[in-house]
Amino acid sequence: MTVQSVAEAAFDEAEVAIMQTMADQVAVAIDNARLFAEAQSTLGEMEATQQRYLGRAWAEYVLGAEKTDYETKLPGVAPLGDAVLPEIRRVVEQQGAVMLDGDGSGEGGRSALVAPITLRGKIIGALGIHDDAGTRQWAADDVVLIDAVAERLALAVDNLRLLDETQRRAATERLTAEVTARVRETLDVETVLKTAVDEIYQALGLEKVAIRLATGEADEEPVSQDLATVDWRGQTPPEEVV
Repeated sequence: MTVQSVAEAAFDEAEVAIMQTMADQVAVAIDNARLFAEAQSTLGEMEATQQRYLGRAWAEYVLGAEKTDYETKLPGVAPLGDAVLPEIRRVVEQQGAVMLDGDGSGEGGRSALVAPITLRGKIIGALGIHDDAGTRQWAADDVVLIDAVAERLALAVDNLRLLDETQRRAATERLTAEVTARVRETLDVETVLKTAVDEIYQALGLEKVAIRLATGEADEEPVSQDLATVDWRGQTPPEEVV
């Protein structure tokens, strides 16, 4: 920061001290602005990373789920099926609730209100209410209600996903501990390997489990020796070189 004057010795020590104080305050303000910008950038990166992780986690969860759509309706009313897909696409595009008001005649043109199920800025599903007769005119209170339900639903289903993930991880760790405990019961290498495949085979219900160890020097073609194998019949075949 500079202050200039055409007069010689225009500034005394007190004025210089004041200007120095002002310059120091400007420097602090600039540094605070820089730190704030860095914090905002870091926060944005963290949110983007979290959304990518959340997207992958939910994609994996949905792929492994037996059922991903749920519907309740009056007796005699045809299920929606894929008829709701256009509204869901609009929800994703608009990042908000979509309303379709019927014509009120009861002769077609169904009414629909669909809200996104959003978790930390990521849409993981949609919640919709429908009136096939088209006589329902949605009010602002309807939108507030379905948005509130969708918000709580997002937290509930994500908590269940996390619980399921924790239980699966615990089961994996428990299986690992059990297999490790069994193989440590002996000092014989062949028995250790066969015990390992037996335990994994029984625990996971697989068709076949095999352990193959390669022999040979680093510059030689490795020879794989089938030391322990369990097939779907639960029998341990004799050793063979493959």
